[in-house]
Amino acid sequence: MPDVSIHNFYEQLLEEASFDLHERYSQLLTGLKWKMDEEDALLISYIIEDMRERSSYYSPVSLRKLGVYRAWRTYANQLGKRHGIRILFEETACHVWNEDNPIIFRFLQKLIQIVVSEGGTEEIRVFVEGNSLLLLYEKELYRSMKEDFLKKFAVFAGVEVSVQEKESTVAWVVKREEGPHDFNTNCG
Repeated sequence: MPDVSIHNFYEQLLEEASFDLHERYSQLLTGLKWKMDEEDALLISYIIEDMRERSSYYSPVSLRKLGVYRAWRTYANQLGKRHGIRILFEETACHVWNEDNPIIFRFLQKLIQIVVSEGGTEEIRVFVEGNSLLLLYEKELYRSMKEDFLKKFAVFAGVEVSVQEKESTVAWVVKREEGPHDFNTNCG
């Protein structure tokens, strides 16, 4: 499947860029910081932190170590703080979202970007159980031109996605396909 090969190629490029930002350039700036006066050192510290945060946006190390859900939760929290939106997470012990799957991570990354960029909400609640992930938030008027894009992206990522509205509440439901990662095999 050529799409997966292209995706893997870009993931590798993002991983290299992330490493450069986090390790090479941030470390060089850290060394420079020690040679500067206090005011300049504060600016350099801010630049270093911004580079490391940007690095985790591109290719989070936690994706390989901890899996999709934990890497995405970290990303979502950073994005929420940047936009002044509180994001609350609730997960059960048994779910399939901690597998290292960069395609699903990118899908969830785009989903939270769209929800946050739509504005009009102060809080997003995320529930994870089994093969389902539910994103719930209040919004007076939901009109997303990007819903079709996400549905096509979901097919590529191997997940099902639906959006439901009831009064002022919007719910995005994401389900993973059953397969070798079936959560029943990992839970007592």
